[in-house]
Amino acid sequence: MVNSNGKSEIILKAALNAYSKKGYHDTRMENIAKIAGVGKGTLYEYFSNKEELFREALEYATRIYFEDISKAVEEGASVEEKILGILKVECNTKKKYDNFAFTFLRESANVEMDFKKFIYRIREIKIDLYSRIIKNAVVEGVYCEDLDVDLAATILMGALNQVQFKNFYHGLNDFSIDDTRNTLKILDHGFKKKQFS
Repeated sequence: MVNSNGKSEIILKAALNAYSKKGYHDTRMENIAKIAGVGKGTLYEYFSNKEELFREALEYATRIYFEDISKAVEEGASVEEKILGILKVECNTKKKYDNFAFTFLRESANVEMDFKKFIYRIREIKIDLYSRIIKNAVVEGVYCEDLDVDLAATILMGALNQVQFKNFYHGLNDFSIDDTRNTLKILDHGFKKKQFS
């Protein structure tokens, strides 16, 4: 028998699946119940309405995403491995929940939720992850001691997002390892020609 937390998780996964396929408006609680393998009444034991279920499914997907990213960062030995790990998780998440993300963006006005605040929270969590990677590299002597860690994290995240954007824009559910490595190389070495004395 599935416990109440397990059943709730099954329902949240079913909701992500349903919202991804049909969008917010065209998804009915009956669709979600069918995918979850529960009765419609069971949904209402856990969630008061479709909107609450949508918000909870979004929070669930976000929590799993950051758990996976944190694990990838922990498993990476070098800065490059940690960043490649983050990008792999992002690609896998995009493959899994791609349509849900579009539903989230397209139909955000229809759900009572502060989406601007939600997006900002996601950004802050990601900046914090990149900051920890960079801080660790400073401690290990890989990066210079006087580096502004938070600014470096913002620049790194922004650069990687823009470099990978062309792949995602063109519907490629993969990231370019070469582009990532070249971005890191440019950020590591800078643009200036080295002066030798």
